[in-house]
Amino acid sequence: MRKIIMRLTGIEYIQPRLPIYFSPVVRRAVTVLTTYPGRLTGSSKCFAMTDWYRLEILPTKSASTQKQRKYSLPRLMTAFGDLIPHELTPSMIYKYMDRVKKIKSEKWANTDLECLSHALSCAVRWGTIDRNPVIGQVRKFSTKGRKHKVRDEDLFSFAELIPRKWQLYISLKLCTRGRRKGELLRIKLTDCTDDGIEFRNNKNPDDIYLIEWTQNLKLIVNEIRSLPPRRIGSAYLFLNRHGKPYINESTGETSGFDSMWQRWMKKAEEKGVRRFTENDLRKKAIEGESLQRAQELLRHTTAQTTKKHYSIRDRIST
Repeated sequence: MRKIIMRLTGIEYIQPRLPIYFSPVVRRAVTVLTTYPGRLTGSSKCFAMTDWYRLEILPTKSASTQKQRKYSLPRLMTAFGDLIPHELTPSMIYKYMDRVKKIKSEKWANTDLECLSHALSCAVRWGTIDRNPVIGQVRKFSTKGRKHKVRDEDLFSFAELIPRKWQLYISLKLCTRGRRKGELLRIKLTDCTDDGIEFRNNKNPDDIYLIEWTQNLKLIVNEIRSLPPRRIGSAYLFLNRHGKPYINESTGETSGFDSMWQRWMKKAEEKGVRRFTENDLRKKAIEGESLQRAQELLRHTTAQTTKKHYSIRDRIST
């Protein structure tokens, strides 16, 4: 047993710990056997709820979500672990968010809130609590989306510096109307069908859609395929010099691509180019579209998400 002072809410509590000599396998087995949803009751503590969420719910999320919430869960367990879920109040959660904002950032406070809210919603489904105290009571910190506009002259100057493969990457991103980086780097030869290119939405794996061929799109893809190394079977469209993809499918990380982009952007800045990110090209790809059409093209679930990143003042035509 270890005594922990809950500084964020002014509550002092005891957080149980398994003996240190327990192996990780035994520790996980004990946790699962004692906290599966059938045994989560109204008196179960948040520690049991969040640990079950970590073991059973989190693995079903995308790689990027898992990575974020693996940082959030330990903080939430430390702060609220020995409380019973129905004891959580909006004021406690707000104090926690203020503390995380001060120590980390508003972004991390919002991420922790999303994680806590989803865990509590799962607890409602399991019958542990009757209602989620976050929904309708606690609001995230308001953050402004990035609305940097990529100028044509900056894009052309940057494209002149980079290798042909990455010029074609930018052309493909614009031609497919702003597909996400992960979606482009995941393209395989088998995704290039007779009718077009099949994409899977990074944010919603169940959303599979087709971008139909155009003359320009075919020319771009054919030229990428002609670049070394040779591609056969179900190979990825974008490969490094060792024949490996630029994306790690298990984690979703694109470290090789990110390093390349930063390296060339630094050189471009030295020549007077105003810095822009790869994601800024998503907005560039839908310039001139109405908000509703931009939402459809970017595959956003709601118009609110599109508004956050897309200023209606940048609309050229309707």
